[in-house]
Amino acid sequence: ARHLGVAKSQLRLVSGTSGKRKVFEVD
Repeated sequence: ARHLGVAKSQLRLVSGTSGKRKVFEVD
């Protein structure tokens, strides 16, 4: 259940901010 929350947080960040999404892609 813990990793589920982390994945949800990442998805939120990615879909939440375009800049963050770019950082994630580059990273």
